[in-house]
Amino acid sequence: MGEKIIAVFGSSQIKAEDPEYQRVLKLGKLLAEAGFRVCTGGYAGVMEAVSRGAKEAGESPIGVTICGNRKTNPWIEREEPMPDWKERLFRLIERGDGYVVCRGGTGTLVEFSCLWEMMRKKMMPLKPVVILDPLWEKTISLLLTSSELEGGFFPFRFANDPAQAVAILKQEIRCGC
Repeated sequence: MGEKIIAVFGSSQIKAEDPEYQRVLKLGKLLAEAGFRVCTGGYAGVMEAVSRGAKEAGESPIGVTICGNRKTNPWIEREEPMPDWKERLFRLIERGDGYVVCRGGTGTLVEFSCLWEMMRKKMMPLKPVVILDPLWEKTISLLLTSSELEGGFFPFRFANDPAQAVAILKQEIRCGC
């Protein structure tokens, strides 16, 4: 099967004392233990937490950053600097064999929306996407059109916790769903 990379999107604003940080730290650990390599935007918050969890579990996290923008978090093993934000976004999407969307703001919404549109327009193959934050369920339901639901295009799964997210990714990547 070879190395499988999970790109994780989420807020740069959460801090280590935030319960969400701890939840995403666990996600990184479980992804690494399942044999996945974590790829993030390389900075703080969710990106730091998931990278830290993966690194502490023995994996080598990848950080796709913007050249000279800011310092990566200390858990990134390999940095892939891109010339600008757009190239960074497309590289994160390109690197992923699967994706997890965590709590975030407008930046996370842009990442998720771009990923969704690229799959919907068949600009890339369908890949598993796990939504790991209940707040996104409300947003996504507002964005869905009835034609998308009728056409069966909804490649996302919702997970209540990190263990469920990893189980979904393992199942869908193993079966090629």
